[in-house]
Amino acid sequence: MKVISIDVGIKNMAYCVFEVSGGRVVVLDWRVVSLMNPEVSVPRLCNATCISKSTKKVTEKVCGRAAKYTKAHHSFCDKHAKSQTDYVFPRNIKKMKLPEIKAYAHELGIENIPMKKGDIIEVVDAFQTRRGLESILKPRGVRANETDLIQIGKNMKSVLNEVLKEHRDITHVLIENQISPLANRMKTVQGMLSQYFIMTYESIEIEFISSANKLKMFKAATARAEDQGQRKGDTQSQIYKRHKKDGIFFCEKVLTENSELDGKTFWETSENKKKDDLADCFLQGVWWINREHSNKIKV
Repeated sequence: MKVISIDVGIKNMAYCVFEVSGGRVVVLDWRVVSLMNPEVSVPRLCNATCISKSTKKVTEKVCGRAAKYTKAHHSFCDKHAKSQTDYVFPRNIKKMKLPEIKAYAHELGIENIPMKKGDIIEVVDAFQTRRGLESILKPRGVRANETDLIQIGKNMKSVLNEVLKEHRDITHVLIENQISPLANRMKTVQGMLSQYFIMTYESIEIEFISSANKLKMFKAATARAEDQGQRKGDTQSQIYKRHKKDGIFFCEKVLTENSELDGKTFWETSENKKKDDLADCFLQGVWWINREHSNKIKV
């Protein structure tokens, strides 16, 4: 029997593949994937000249580090922005007092400084517009709720085809059931996942799993936390965050107590910061396997 447990997501969809054979359960694959289009951006590089002096000769080369500031056709990294003298770092002068503005104008090398504060501000502003460095802003990526469902479906097919090329013998699919009225897109993704497996696998069993089940195995510990939280008057958001932390804690506990699962390598080497999503799909799978196979995994 081979089981894939999925924590539904668009930007962060976590899955864990278990193999249940004889008296042993093994984690075969466990990762987080994205159903978003990959972000493609061309980084701006510092085009300042670096001079290297050796005992034999002087060589020049373009810096090439990531640029953070620009002006005209120039791009500068932090180091070269501070060392160059052609441009300045603009300052907010509106709240400066008159002596400060005058001192700053002198610092900029402005001649014939006016007497009135308003006139000085106008002159300094004009100077900063001409000679002030501009920060290079990182473009905002497309959010999950901005990606259309058709593109998500296409990406899902491509991603899952790659993920499952080594697991053509999947027998059971566990998908976290999306019930929140705020999770309409997630509910749609849940349906798309189901349809993918129905169309890809001849005989497949799919089950929608309540999110409450993954922590039921640790009922005594979580009940105490819930009781304490209710007494403190925790909000739903705070309770949700605590559940996420609980999931990570109990996931590590199960991995430690069941070294034969071979899952620790995946957990420890995962580069993804969303450990809570990894924990959710793992614990969902552990709960289902223990329900179907009389507590094969120690919790």
